[in-house]
Amino acid sequence: MYLYKMKYPIKEAVGIYSSEDSSSLVHIALMPGKVEILDHVEGKIVNASNLVRPRYERGNRIIGKNNMDVVLAISNQPVFHRNIKLPSVSDSNIKKMVCYEAQQNIPFPLEEVFWDYHIDKSDTEFNLSLFVAKKEGINNQVEALVKKGITPTSVTPSSEALFAIVNKGTIIYPEERSHSIIITNGNSYFLRTLPIPTDNNQRLMAEIGRTFNFYRTQVEKSSKEDFSPLFHKGLNPELVQMLKDRENIADIREISFNNFDGKSIADYIALGAAIAGAYGTQVNLWKQDKQQYCDFSIPAKKALGFLRKTLDSASREIRILEERL
Repeated sequence: MYLYKMKYPIKEAVGIYSSEDSSSLVHIALMPGKVEILDHVEGKIVNASNLVRPRYERGNRIIGKNNMDVVLAISNQPVFHRNIKLPSVSDSNIKKMVCYEAQQNIPFPLEEVFWDYHIDKSDTEFNLSLFVAKKEGINNQVEALVKKGITPTSVTPSSEALFAIVNKGTIIYPEERSHSIIITNGNSYFLRTLPIPTDNNQRLMAEIGRTFNFYRTQVEKSSKEDFSPLFHKGLNPELVQMLKDRENIADIREISFNNFDGKSIADYIALGAAIAGAYGTQVNLWKQDKQQYCDFSIPAKKALGFLRKTLDSASREIRILEERL
């Protein structure tokens, strides 16, 4: 049994990232104690359906045939993201709280969006991160891959993919005429997307500094050391030097993971998407056969947003709440 576990993977997964600038596909096997890269395709993905299949066989049986995630990572730019800090709640009330906050904070008609959330819960605080994207945009990207013979099992933001491979620190990277800043403490992360082109270094530095100050004073009450190490990939060299010169940034270096030789940020996002899929990504904007967390068809009085049940099964709770309102 021990030899079998060493030879065959716990799980296989594929991560895909495609943007206006670059595309990448990474196929991994999650082995006991390590991640093994099976395939890595850079550049335009014309048709890679022959890659998106399990590789390990034992006799005529394919290991992991029904245990294979294909995760599509999308740019942060069209993703609405909001961090909400709340008092700590009991585990039994978490989903009710999430449903209520989603109803209050998502600025689009709920029938037009896909959304998911990430939670960082402590004894005294409940940090909720909402991720929202328009259905039309995600459906178009999924359909484009299906036409190439690749069927995704889930869709996640690029920030979630990079969160899977960088444990703690700050990540700054360009994507689709914008820049994303991720600050992670290892349990959760703060995301900001800056619609600023690469060549506008002065404005970019000003916004990066403003982001750090906001995070330090409003989000984590942290010190300047919490922004280190700083990872970067594909940034303008002049901007990198400006980052190095900042008082509150130290140990700037390229993103690295188990000697993975990625040429662009797309490669690392694809790798992170595959790892997130293998371990079970926490944020799925879209997933095959995904069930809705909340039933928003209940009458739209504020307190009723806490209810997740159907109208029939919740009739008693609705009556009691309406009497109190």
